[in-house]
Amino acid sequence: MSELFMTMWAQSLGVNVYHGVGVDFEIPEGGSVTSTLDDDKRSSASFTTPKVILKDSSNSIGTSIDARMVCDASGFSRRLTSKFGARERFECGWNTDSYWTYFREKDLSNVDGRLLAWNYPATKHICFPEGWGWFIGLISWHHAPLANLMDLVAHVIASAAAGIPAEEFACTRELSDTFACPYEFITSIGWAVRNDFKLPDDLSAYGAGEAEQKFNFFRKRYPAIDTLLTDSFELLPGYYDGRTYFVRKGLSYRSPVVAGEGWLAIGNSAGFTNPLISPGINVGIGGAWRAANLTAEVLSAPVQEARTVMLAVAKSHQAFMHDFVLPRLHNLNRTWYNSFRDHRLFEAVPRTLWSVSFRAVDNHYYGEERMQFSEADARWVIGAGLDEFQALCVEVLDVLDGVNGGAPPSEQQVQKALAIMERTVRERTEMWPENRWDRWLRQYDDKLQKVPGKTARSEGFLVEAKRCGVCNYFVHNRADKCPICGEKDVWGRGASKI
Repeated sequence: MSELFMTMWAQSLGVNVYHGVGVDFEIPEGGSVTSTLDDDKRSSASFTTPKVILKDSSNSIGTSIDARMVCDASGFSRRLTSKFGARERFECGWNTDSYWTYFREKDLSNVDGRLLAWNYPATKHICFPEGWGWFIGLISWHHAPLANLMDLVAHVIASAAAGIPAEEFACTRELSDTFACPYEFITSIGWAVRNDFKLPDDLSAYGAGEAEQKFNFFRKRYPAIDTLLTDSFELLPGYYDGRTYFVRKGLSYRSPVVAGEGWLAIGNSAGFTNPLISPGINVGIGGAWRAANLTAEVLSAPVQEARTVMLAVAKSHQAFMHDFVLPRLHNLNRTWYNSFRDHRLFEAVPRTLWSVSFRAVDNHYYGEERMQFSEADARWVIGAGLDEFQALCVEVLDVLDGVNGGAPPSEQQVQKALAIMERTVRERTEMWPENRWDRWLRQYDDKLQKVPGKTARSEGFLVEAKRCGVCNYFVHNRADKCPICGEKDVWGRGASKI
């Protein structure tokens, strides 16, 4: 649904979108960033661009597209970046694989009490020594006819274009009824686990096929997870295209070349590390924003300067994505995974990473500044872009990292890593004494120390949510109307907020 909405929104802005068309590229000689950006021998002011080849079975739109600039946003398929080399693997000795499927919530009233704030309206994470599991609530329109969905989306886009206020928009139920588009709430559940963990040779008892077997192996390995899935969720067999279980191997990689003459790559075509802390959204959007600005810079350059500007832009994007963003995210990911190996490390790492992810946190995330996205935001990389963040990761990884399959570290390693993190938290809270961590974190005070009995954020937290008394959906940020059922004055009623 989100892809359909973005596609139709782009079309409403004048973008041509071709459906059911395969794409390939022809690269002009010398079109790689590595061969032309550092050894510029051509005097022409113009620059070359990859030729976009269309594979249209209907032969109705031609065979190619002329473009001054090409953006490769083809995801894991890497349609353009693959022309310049295979995926680069990070040199740490291990990677991660993921296995997932889809469920429907059945009953969350008796969830294990150790799973604090399980009903919070966000992605849930359960972490274990070999990796972690995600629980992502989704609204699914999978059973709605495509033509009806397109009418629904067109109506929403037209309403926005007409300036209709958000509180006057039709709610989800009304849209569903009007356009005959059934929807339901489902949950994506999966594991992202280390590939240096030695699995049993025979997994036949866990199902048929690798994805099902390995999903069920980690489910059964931890009774709390197995009980949660058994009691509170119902599996949805064959939900997407007749498939039930899914697998993706070798999650962490980067493309060796992510920019060149006439093109830039963004998102998973440039590289990926891990879905933990959602870097696809938190970092990918910043990278796309930056690429859009660089593209505008190229297209607005005077003709006689176009190639010089293009080469400078490609160098900048290559350095940003390949040399800066992806290695730093990889260090973040390794630090998280090593914290899963001991419960003391796992409690220490989040607050330590918070301390080095932000500087003057309240000044930046309140008021008008939060609406002005900048180059500094793009380079923040959920904290991993900061030099002090990387210094901490390197120091901790020097103690903990290696090919270990998630096995417990030695007591000496634990104590050494804890000392590093305690020192870091102390130094950072002294450096930024005005930060009000107590209103961001439920269990901590302003010095990032855990407070016995504290279970709620202090007053002043920016983001709030409250359950609708009619449909039980979480309504965010004091919206006057529930977006699902249309109930009004949700925040004026007595239900507690979180």
